[in-house]
Amino acid sequence: MLLIDTRQIPAHRRIRAVDRALAQVVGAPCAVTHDVPEGAAVHARIEYWRLGPVTLLSTVASGLRMRRGRHRRREDGTSGVLLMQSTRGSGRFAQHGRRQPLTDGALVLDDLAAPSELTWHGEGAGRALLVDRETLGLPSETVRSGGGALRDSPLHDLVGHHLAEMSREAGGIADDPGRAAVGAATAELLRALIASAAGRSAPPDPETPGAPRIEDVLDYTRAHLTDRELSPGRIADAHHVSVRHLYRLCHEAGVSLEQWIIARRLDGASLALAVPPGSSRTIASVAAAWGFTDPSHFARRFRAAHGVAPREWQRRHRSASPAGPVGAAGVDGG
Repeated sequence: MLLIDTRQIPAHRRIRAVDRALAQVVGAPCAVTHDVPEGAAVHARIEYWRLGPVTLLSTVASGLRMRRGRHRRREDGTSGVLLMQSTRGSGRFAQHGRRQPLTDGALVLDDLAAPSELTWHGEGAGRALLVDRETLGLPSETVRSGGGALRDSPLHDLVGHHLAEMSREAGGIADDPGRAAVGAATAELLRALIASAAGRSAPPDPETPGAPRIEDVLDYTRAHLTDRELSPGRIADAHHVSVRHLYRLCHEAGVSLEQWIIARRLDGASLALAVPPGSSRTIASVAAAWGFTDPSHFARRFRAAHGVAPREWQRRHRSASPAGPVGAAGVDGG
């Protein structure tokens, strides 16, 4: 979808329009200084595609410097990260006391909860991936340390190639029934990249060798999503901590545990409904398999996450199959 194209905007209104579009991307007001040749007009084109839990962006713009102030949260109450990849031009990015060049193909991470400064020298182009912190499931310190060491990770080029290929096929992916699954897989790749980079840049804390990390908690939770008995108490017991300590750990990482579990279960259920044999199972059985005991609650949360009822989601994927199975009776996803 098109966020802004200044070719459709009179020249004297472009600066304000571009500034507002950039603030919308990062979810906070920014101080923007535009750098264009004398007599030239500011220009920008920003497109975006929502792929389940992530948003893919493509930007072409004239030169600028963008500064974001102290800690802010997005207008929707969340904070996220922006993985950037320059495709044309050059610049630099500064955050957490580090300065990194924006060069063709290299990945740079913007922690949207922290101040930053981004500079484009002349016209530039790039792509980016926006992921909220709950989906990412990493503590602030991991994001901070990993963001400065992305190139040290063996996953850097893998994620870079994935982002490039996904951008080339963005329109087709955004229209495909599997877009949410692609988005979820992409978020997992980004999470792995940041955790890998952080592990290479920061040694383990020797003062608490036995304390669980948020990564350990979320890995355990992810592995037990289909367990109906999964609960904060059970997760805390598995890591030999109190429920209070578990919630404190999640809070420090910016993760709402219950909502994170529901979101991951919805990802699993949506994928199960989209591929055989899930496309021929009842909605109720798929919901139950992913830990939802109340079909009505499942239907409401599914519609809120995907914009359609589970029954319609299943029907679309079944009709898209070369030899779709015959429908089965079950709970109507509403």
